[in-house]
Amino acid sequence: MTQFDKNQLETALLYFQARTEKLEDEILKARADLDNMRKRKEEEKKETRRKGKHEIAESLLDVVDGFERALDALDDDAASGVEMLNQQLHDTLEKHGIERIEAEGEADSRLHRVVEERSHPEPSGHIVREERPGFKSGDRVIREAEVVVSKGSEDTTD
Repeated sequence: MTQFDKNQLETALLYFQARTEKLEDEILKARADLDNMRKRKEEEKKETRRKGKHEIAESLLDVVDGFERALDALDDDAASGVEMLNQQLHDTLEKHGIERIEAEGEADSRLHRVVEERSHPEPSGHIVREERPGFKSGDRVIREAEVVVSKGSEDTTD
């Protein structure tokens, strides 16, 4: 049996302690990398779902526009059935977090696209009519509301 002196044993002990610490650090880093990768993948999945919802909503908004145009053109009896379908469509969109952008008050460039300015008693920059509804999902705008805004009254009496 080989005899080791005290210095050799202390040197070996120090070596193995240092090696153990290094391996423990590598394990901690690997765990952190794995955790970060999981979080990144989960965020990518959420983003993919948001994009999918956004794309579907964009496609459905043309249908929403069609329903609203049809309602304007129909007599009262026919309009009630179309209105019911239109409401179901809006309820479904809302159920999936897609909501109509309000077209009231002062126009907001993040939510509204001004398609016309006209003289009106409302203060300048205030919405006087909605031309096409806008929709959003959370903070993300799917389609801006197209609006007509006031450029103020043309009265210039002093």
